[in-house]
Amino acid sequence: MSTKTHNGFIPCLSVLLFLSAGLIRPATSNPMVSVPMIHSIYGPLLNITVGTPPQSITMLSDWCWPALWVRSATCLGAFDIATCIPPGQQFLDTAASWTYHNTRHPSGKWTGTAYTGPVEFGVTYGEDVVCVLGDGANGNVCQKDVTIQLSDFDFVVPDVQAFGGIFGLAPVLERNHDEATFPASYQMWLDGRLGPQLGFHSCMELKSKETCGGGDMHMMLGGSAGVLVYDPEVMVYHNVTTSPCVTLGIKPAMTNFWAIPWTGFWIDGQEIGAPSRKRIATSGRGRNSTTKSISPSECDTMTPVALMDEGSEGNGAPMTAQAYQALVSLTNATLAADQSVGLNRGDQLYYTVACQEAASFPILTYELSGKQNVTVEPAQYVAIVPAVGGSASATCYLNVRVWDRAKSGPGVFFGIPFFAKLYVLLDYENLTVGLASLNKELLSVKSWA
Repeated sequence: MSTKTHNGFIPCLSVLLFLSAGLIRPATSNPMVSVPMIHSIYGPLLNITVGTPPQSITMLSDWCWPALWVRSATCLGAFDIATCIPPGQQFLDTAASWTYHNTRHPSGKWTGTAYTGPVEFGVTYGEDVVCVLGDGANGNVCQKDVTIQLSDFDFVVPDVQAFGGIFGLAPVLERNHDEATFPASYQMWLDGRLGPQLGFHSCMELKSKETCGGGDMHMMLGGSAGVLVYDPEVMVYHNVTTSPCVTLGIKPAMTNFWAIPWTGFWIDGQEIGAPSRKRIATSGRGRNSTTKSISPSECDTMTPVALMDEGSEGNGAPMTAQAYQALVSLTNATLAADQSVGLNRGDQLYYTVACQEAASFPILTYELSGKQNVTVEPAQYVAIVPAVGGSASATCYLNVRVWDRAKSGPGVFFGIPFFAKLYVLLDYENLTVGLASLNKELLSVKSWA
């Protein structure tokens, strides 16, 4: 995969950490950390340090990955910085950290990940000091002996990536599981350094970035942003659903996602291409779970689940092909001449629309768990692509990602277009997803000129 370093994102300076002096902040004085994040084509980027002395690493936030993963200098079976790390690539130099140590966790390999696709994504495990860097309002949060994954590829990645690791934030469905699959923030919660919640909102559709600490997005590890951003009284909580039918094609299978039932869909009040409302087939520890085994036919008919994802997988308003064609008709869209625009990771065709008419386009309504309706306005599903070269003006596209059950199963990615105007609260302790509208005074009105 060829990528480029993200311009304009400057990792924070390393913070000096003296373990022997006991200067790691005590748990009771910093239960939350306020983390501004920068938007990238891959997803939100944040800063952490790992090791002693601390090594600054830009991380990709990922609600669908179960652990903190970092690039290491091990590949092809050997530790070799010159071979495994291209110049300019961020990575963890384990040999340079005197607090790093190996663990007894067995190595792991997966196929079907977004990072390596069909090629094996290999990892080993270690432990070290990890600090999540905040914006100053709540300081940083640090913990020693955090279990981390380190890359151990059977190949060389020659291109410089925009990040040096993945800050996995997937839910933990069973606490007696191997801690190798525990996110760093979850480990910090178990140690009392953070609360059990994770609050998130985007400032990309807001009047200013003040509530995001100057970033494009904001994550509150250990809690929520509070009444200045949303009204906690109107938040609706959804129990996490788990199912062996929902694995995203990763092998060995992963089923721990922030997933909630998607039970209805309307375009301007008309039900079109709505998801089935069959019994939810589940297993595991989730609130909507059973221990019943699931047959392939049940996977074909179960109620689809909305997979909350803040990264690139969640780009595009989710809907069926039938609903997409209805939206194309209702917006008088035309097949785009440029199909390489790459607005999201779906394989559907792209359509363009008249920018000056977008404000009058239909409202999309999504029903979740049969108890909450969330509306998505044209400003959220119509993408404005700036003029390039000799083009006279910007082009507006329908940013839709078509869900095809036959190809991807009952899991449907719900991302930034869906919760651009929502506050999202993920709860590790109660295994719930909370959704509430952002305060109206924060919202901006999109210009279609």
